[in-house]
Amino acid sequence: IIVWFMLLKRPVYEGVLVSFIVLLTITHSWGNLGSYINTGLKTSLLYSMVAFVAMSILLTKTKIIDSSIAVILALLGRVTGGAGYVLSGEQYYNADDLYWLSHIIYAEAGNQSLRGQLAVGAVIMNRVAHEGYPDSVYGVVYDRRFGVQFTPTANGTIRQIPSPESVIAAKLVLDGCRISEEALYFLDPDIATSLWVVRNCRALFTIEDHDFYA
Repeated sequence: IIVWFMLLKRPVYEGVLVSFIVLLTITHSWGNLGSYINTGLKTSLLYSMVAFVAMSILLTKTKIIDSSIAVILALLGRVTGGAGYVLSGEQYYNADDLYWLSHIIYAEAGNQSLRGQLAVGAVIMNRVAHEGYPDSVYGVVYDRRFGVQFTPTANGTIRQIPSPESVIAAKLVLDGCRISEEALYFLDPDIATSLWVVRNCRALFTIEDHDFYA
């Protein structure tokens, strides 16, 4: 089970099933499979395992974990060292940076996981820090020197109200969280209208719908 889960990165419930099959094979106990199943049906352990498998599938296939993390972070706020006091978002974050970063994250990756949203936010902040781009979040988002950089600024979706999760992602990025310190570009290969990035930049990684480049 440990090998299946830790090394192969597969769900625990798959590891349990594979381990059972391997155990039956090694012990030559396939003939007793029926009795094992019959005995299992009479114990509460089976129902516990079914509930465990169902919960594992639910957590794997949905964004429950990401959303839970976002809620916890939203409730806790930013805790500093020293005296251990908590600063509100209005006190700690630059309002303009938070506004535009959360809006572009939501417009570009609002349907992605928290990790996918953090990666988009990292691209924005990597550009802010890069000498070849404007030195503000707003400047990067609306940079038009080489054409529209982010489609939401052209089609108006940048004005949509961001989800709480996208706001949390923006705050984490402003706090210094970086999925990558190299990524300067990202695109969805299924809907991209230009392949300049693909042809001229170095591919880094893919997170859900987006490919990231440097």
